[in-house]
Amino acid sequence: EALSESLAATASERGVSVRCLSMDEYEVAELPTEPLVVFFASTTGEGEVPDPMRHFWRFLLRKDLPAASLAAMSYATFGLGDSSYPKFNYAAKRLHRRLAMLGATPLGSCGLGDEQDGRGIEEAYAHWEERLWPALAHQLGRELQPARLATACPAPRYTVAQLVSAPRGLASEAEGTAAEGAAAAGPPSARRPWSAAVLRNERLTRDGQPREVRHLELDLCGSGIDYAPGDAVAVQPRNPPAAVDALLYTLGVADPHARLCVTPNSPLWRAWLGAHDTTAHEIFSTRLDVFGVARRPFFALLAHFATDSDEKERLEEFGDPQGVDELAAYATRPRRTCAEVLADFRSARPPLARYLDLIPPLRQRYFSISSSPLLHPTTAHLTVAVVRYKTLLHEPRLGVCSNYLASLPVGATVRIWLRTGC
Repeated sequence: EALSESLAATASERGVSVRCLSMDEYEVAELPTEPLVVFFASTTGEGEVPDPMRHFWRFLLRKDLPAASLAAMSYATFGLGDSSYPKFNYAAKRLHRRLAMLGATPLGSCGLGDEQDGRGIEEAYAHWEERLWPALAHQLGRELQPARLATACPAPRYTVAQLVSAPRGLASEAEGTAAEGAAAAGPPSARRPWSAAVLRNERLTRDGQPREVRHLELDLCGSGIDYAPGDAVAVQPRNPPAAVDALLYTLGVADPHARLCVTPNSPLWRAWLGAHDTTAHEIFSTRLDVFGVARRPFFALLAHFATDSDEKERLEEFGDPQGVDELAAYATRPRRTCAEVLADFRSARPPLARYLDLIPPLRQRYFSISSSPLLHPTTAHLTVAVVRYKTLLHEPRLGVCSNYLASLPVGATVRIWLRTGC
């Protein structure tokens, strides 16, 4: 999503009319009428397409589609994958081939980003994007407007304003009632997750063993979730509360619990459910992947807000496509997080709204359901390997979602929805 939004913003700056949509928000039946589409696709599990792509992909696989049904469309594809898996970037490769089979014209080869690359996906993406712009100009039959100078700070995507209306407790109660009504309207989804109570959370491996594996049981009563073998549970994690408190203190956020309203500054950007009444603590806990590895765009934008000249120079170096080796040594290989970078560069303190531009969204994770729906129709059992490992940094690296699940006591709730098997 971050790459697609970045490309959409640059295209808009260069005079190209653009819409930026998730595949599950797009009416796929309109695809034959589109002259030009750029696709970003990640791969999950064993070469499976991600959830938002499933309906779109099933439509493309229909046997009744004519071979030339997409003859009027040109396209480009970039995949995000991990070469440690056998089916590296399988979803993007299959999509690229299938579009060509339906008569669409590729603007170039499929770009392949690799999480295992010591330099991160940024270098592969930069090379792919560099080739994309001339191909787009040729396809459109005109010169594109000059790109915004790399030294210019892009406009903010969101506005954050403080609310001064009724106490938050009343607003939260109203939101809860609305959420209950929404849950009654259909099965849980990413936009309408189910708050499942934790019925059981036990360690399966012995204490002292290096690998921790846990057994969790989640209550599905009243959720409308009916799972089958091969299905998975999507879990929306939360960042660790103590770590969020420490980060907000480091950033100098005066009142983390002040009520805020977040509104997008362009139709390209979307607000999330509850953004009209939230807090800085809630944003950093549930919306931003602050403990994910810092990427090149993060450094490039953060450099604009550094007031110390040495820090600014270093951030610019990490944010420059030519500084890929320096970025790999500082962030990519040791898996240095956005929060740790912000702690290192203390003169770089953007306005609160800018953190929504800087830090990618906190994504859901998927866990295969290990219980039988015949024996346990009202509970979902998960077997979770807790991710902890060491790099050159002193603090161990922690998997956000697996450690979140491991920390949940019985009676706590976790936001989930169902991911059906292919």
